[in-house]
Amino acid sequence: MRPLPDIALRSSRRQSRQIGLFAASLAMAAVASSTHARAASSESPSDAAKEKYGRALRAYGANRHAEAVLLLEDVRRVHSSPSALLLLGHCYSKLGRLASAISAYREAERSAVEQMAKDRDRSSSLKEIRGSALEHMADLESRVPYLTIIVPGDLPPDFQILLDGQAVPAASWGTALPVDPGGHELAANGTRMIAYKQSVMLKESEKKRIELSIERESSARAAVLLPERVDLSTVSLAVDGQSQPIRDRMINLYLAPGPHSLTVQASNRRTFRYHGEFVAEDKLTLRPPLTRTPPRWLTFAIAGLTLGALGTAVALGGYAQARHSQEALIAADPNSPQKADQVTVRSNIQQYATACNSLLVVSGVLALGTVGVAAASDWSWVRR
Repeated sequence: MRPLPDIALRSSRRQSRQIGLFAASLAMAAVASSTHARAASSESPSDAAKEKYGRALRAYGANRHAEAVLLLEDVRRVHSSPSALLLLGHCYSKLGRLASAISAYREAERSAVEQMAKDRDRSSSLKEIRGSALEHMADLESRVPYLTIIVPGDLPPDFQILLDGQAVPAASWGTALPVDPGGHELAANGTRMIAYKQSVMLKESEKKRIELSIERESSARAAVLLPERVDLSTVSLAVDGQSQPIRDRMINLYLAPGPHSLTVQASNRRTFRYHGEFVAEDKLTLRPPLTRTPPRWLTFAIAGLTLGALGTAVALGGYAQARHSQEALIAADPNSPQKADQVTVRSNIQQYATACNSLLVVSGVLALGTVGVAAASDWSWVRR
């Protein structure tokens, strides 16, 4: 295989080290796969990944960097190989995709550290991979352009930003994002908003700030303010039966003019419902109280106790009635041998009757409690 050029080309010594590192990487992967096949087969690269890595090495050596990237991205999805990630960083750097290169180098460095803790036999080669990744990251850092996306306030809950077709996390809005030099497509959309699109061009080391100019369709605005005492992870919001994402305690909804139904539900809280006619440019603020309610299982638990107490009372009452009939027969027969135990029998009957009456009172109280808890519980359900 022909020698592989070093990405930085700072010195012939560094270039030779990199060439040796890549030339040995296939053998290292095969040895690692054999060594750990029994103990950690799930961590070993598949044969297909090794084959693609070999093809990527040859493509890199032939300066077919775009082809090598496609092969190495496939390897990346199957197995986190430090050597493959390092080569991926080199390919991206050759293509001028500096932010992607740094991301690959950073992942290669992290993967090398993780594997050094697992495989002491390869610690020397892994240290070299880690050092190379850190060195190349330092070389590229000052050349990476950054894009800051500023978003307006009062956004609908489903608002999203796409950069080159990939969603930008809300946590990254307003922060400097490392991007590759060149052209990028910025898009944004959300409920009752006119789709936003803009092309952005960035040069190496450039820092650009884009403020999204969002235009909304004619809409009514409803702001839903959730109480501080409620855990947001337990809250669900539905508009006309459609679930809405919840990012904060203030949820801004932009609705088409006309009738709408809003439902807010939280665990062990009374469901809040609102139905009304919304007019264009209306601004409505809703504050669902979401008062606490007994859990539904408590109703069934008290109902079970009620039935248990009632069943026991019926059983004791039946037993007392049977003993009373038996005692009446003894009293009617002057020659009965059980005549002497008549007083004891009457005492037992009285005890059973008293217990029966007490349990009937208890079951009545529990029945009232069941009705009260059932009335206080929230039996509605909003599909989450």
